[in-house]
Amino acid sequence: MEHAVDGIEFLISAFDKPPLSAIFPATRELLTPDAKGMYVCGFTITGQPVKNMVFQHDKNAAAHGLILGVSRSGKTQFFAINMAAQSLDGQVVWLSTVRKDEKTSRLGKYIDRQGSNALWMARSLRAAKALCEIRAEMPWPHDGEAHDYKPGDPRCPYRQLNVYADEFMTAAQDATFGEFIQADGDDLTVTGLKYGIGFNPAGQSPFAHNGFSTEMKDNLRQNSRPTIFNMGSPGATRKAAEGTMENAYDVPTIPARYAQQEGSAIERAMRGEADPENGVSTGGVAIMVLDNGRAVLMLSLYADFDSDLATLFPDDVNHLTDHEIAELTKRGLCFDWNQPVRPGEFWPEPKEDDGGSRRRGGGGGKGGGGRGSKGSSRQEVVSARKALEAIKSLTDA
Repeated sequence: MEHAVDGIEFLISAFDKPPLSAIFPATRELLTPDAKGMYVCGFTITGQPVKNMVFQHDKNAAAHGLILGVSRSGKTQFFAINMAAQSLDGQVVWLSTVRKDEKTSRLGKYIDRQGSNALWMARSLRAAKALCEIRAEMPWPHDGEAHDYKPGDPRCPYRQLNVYADEFMTAAQDATFGEFIQADGDDLTVTGLKYGIGFNPAGQSPFAHNGFSTEMKDNLRQNSRPTIFNMGSPGATRKAAEGTMENAYDVPTIPARYAQQEGSAIERAMRGEADPENGVSTGGVAIMVLDNGRAVLMLSLYADFDSDLATLFPDDVNHLTDHEIAELTKRGLCFDWNQPVRPGEFWPEPKEDDGGSRRRGGGGGKGGGGRGSKGSSRQEVVSARKALEAIKSLTDA
């Protein structure tokens, strides 16, 4: 049973089977954006198509993205269809995750760059931030002047870039690189759109204490269609959806799973039957907040990672221009981001009389590297966390 209310009109629907338990296969036809940058990302409970955007036609700008949900809720599936739509529009995609997994590694074959630790994410955000400066000075061929990004304009000398940061909450709290991820993520959210750069963080919380500053969340909300998958409970899902809406009302509920058999708990009790242990998964079911603040319940399109994703993506991977790569290289920002931390990359190199290196991290393993040694004689105190570390070092000494 499903109902919808719109002013004085209302709709009541009854179904024999859960309609959002069906599978809607993703196709290149559905994922190809139209002239306004819209593509079909899923279907509602009444079979109405739901559209997402790869750029903001009305604002003449790139689009951000906000994707929330717990593990196994359908986030990575949504990554696949969103990235395919962006790629079909000729855009460039970067994907960073906190840890390596099968699906994101497979997506890496069809996009420009993909990596799997906090160091990689910090480097991708830093490079994207630098691209704002580079693109601000890139001359357009028709008049030799620099202009703000105009999606769909064939004269634009660069492609839109979409930067994904999966489990952004966890990465923003990383002990070594979290401060850089948080700061550059905030900056990119505010400044990226006019330079054709969209930021797409994903995770399990949209709140400030988990890495999403109020400034970031407001910019994401105003320049995307937030998509909230199951957050672990109806209450948590509702709270996350309300946190992305201007005027929250009538937020749909996503249960843990749909009942697979008909009948009520009372009827089963009268017959002495056990309640069903497993129903139909609600993976892929999400709440999307549309431009008018209204939330709709949808089932996102299904991309089969076990088969070839090449049927959804364009034949050729989209990359940055040679000019952009050259400028990033000059700044020391374009290289294999899986390498260990370079001298002076994130922290100033120690002076000769320091007796030890302040530089932390080695680039490998979880989080991109280990912490600095307690034996370092001096540390540059530039934050409360570093001050605490210095005090502990003195105490240990």
